[in-house]
Amino acid sequence: MSIQLKYYNIIIPISNFSKCQDIKDLAGILDFYNKQGKLKSVWYDDHLFTIGGIMGPGDIENEVDALEKLGFNLNKNIDDKLCWNDLCVTDFSGGPTLPCSWIKCHIDSRSISYAWLNGQEPGDMIEPK
Repeated sequence: MSIQLKYYNIIIPISNFSKCQDIKDLAGILDFYNKQGKLKSVWYDDHLFTIGGIMGPGDIENEVDALEKLGFNLNKNIDDKLCWNDLCVTDFSGGPTLPCSWIKCHIDSRSISYAWLNGQEPGDMIEPK
């Protein structure tokens, strides 16, 4: 399965939720965004969860900061290059904003862009509701 990219997205492998004591699982992250009134901005498939449709860099920064406070490790260095770690910020017209080994993207700025977990098939695409 894959998830549609809208503007900017923050993508997190669902398996990474267990790293965060306050989140633990998919239900935990859905509760977190429900309490903020942001459930309409999230969608997910069997492997990836996204907070999407974010319009500006400042909004991305605020959202990433909140996720870091929950316990997600944002970055790691691989061969002296800064890469995404527990989450990945993507742009629908350019893909990941830093290298990210666990995500694959189909980017088409004139049509629909989507992402899927590396090692899986893209399959059916999940769109925002």
